Amino acid sequence: MCWPSASDTRTRTRTRTRIRTRIRTRIRTRIRIRIRIRIRH
Repeated sequence: MCWPSASDTRTRTRTRTRIRTRIRTRIRTRIRIRIRIRIRH
């Protein structure tokens, strides 16, 4: 088995953290929109 270099693992973890942060921001925006709709009604 070929072990990936440390630089590859670092770049992979960085991309994963970026994707997770994007998903979190999307969930937060959806929750804010739902709260605004509830306050309006």
